[in-house]
Amino acid sequence: MRYGRGRPVIVLHGFGQTSYSWRHLVSQTPEELAFYAFDLRGWGNSDKPRDEHYALRDQAGDICAFVREFGLRDVTLIGHSMGGGIALLAALDLLKHAGVLRSLVLIDGLALPQRIPWFIWIARNPLLGPLVLRYLPPRLLIRIILHQAFHDPCKIEDKAIEAYALNVDSPEGRYALHMTAKQIIPDDLQQIVARYKNINVPTLIVWGNNDKIIPFEKGEKLKATIPNSRLLPIDECGHIPHEEKPEAVISVIHAFLREATEHASCPRVSIS
Repeated sequence: MRYGRGRPVIVLHGFGQTSYSWRHLVSQTPEELAFYAFDLRGWGNSDKPRDEHYALRDQAGDICAFVREFGLRDVTLIGHSMGGGIALLAALDLLKHAGVLRSLVLIDGLALPQRIPWFIWIARNPLLGPLVLRYLPPRLLIRIILHQAFHDPCKIEDKAIEAYALNVDSPEGRYALHMTAKQIIPDDLQQIVARYKNINVPTLIVWGNNDKIIPFEKGEKLKATIPNSRLLPIDECGHIPHEEKPEAVISVIHAFLREATEHASCPRVSIS
């Protein structure tokens, strides 16, 4: 779904979520921007094919195909958690074409080697995963995970639980979640990380200081890896800053996008 008619900003949600995750951000779309928020493959209202093409690279391929199909230029990619890993892979591809990618925003992104979170470990387990996903009530499962993701559980919205529970409320959704969890860590992650140094567009890294799923230290390492990047910690916040502290995150992202617009005339070098 598109919000606004200006310069394109594509927002990519995290594991277990849908485009609903961006409700606060897209509700305050500046006139000069157009937010494209859609459900990634296997999530929400998107197709959930019975195949094995749920890896981050498959998802990034969908994003790049979308950009090419509609001839988008000066694109900003915003990715959260799993969506951050997808955004990075898409960015590395889009940077091969001059003028397509303008800037990048990563929110508690899945970008570096780390221990797999417990709920993803369960979801990817060939025996335990299907049992838990089938017999544990979807709303209870989502509530448990969001309690892990939020620093302040009081800020979890019932409507968010309802929206995300739909992901595991059907056999097709459970299959897609299992396959995504199974493939969420790329086999060539170290080689991908080595390419982050090639990202030459302004990059904003937003991270919850109290993230229990992807620790803040990963954000610091990511900043050290991407040359033209800055790291913004969000105090007393967990893994989903744009839902737990939306006003703080929205203001920072809007300021960053305005700054990227002001510096758009600076020369950029494409990667071959």
